[in-house]
Amino acid sequence: MRYIDIIESIADDATKEAKKRLKANQQIDNARRKRGNAAQKYQDSLRTANQSEQAAKAKLNSSK
Repeated sequence: MRYIDIIESIADDATKEAKKRLKANQQIDNARRKRGNAAQKYQDSLRTANQSEQAAKAKLNSSK
């Protein structure tokens, strides 16, 4: 095997590893984004439920 062939082989391996890392990092970013969106939806639902509860309590207390 010639020196240039060895260098090209190493470069190809490094390129393949870089592509694998890029794909894995993209999957991690997607999972984090999905988790963040789910947390935001949960917080929005919780806030709406709390506001509804407070409004109902206020209505109950105002009728006394």
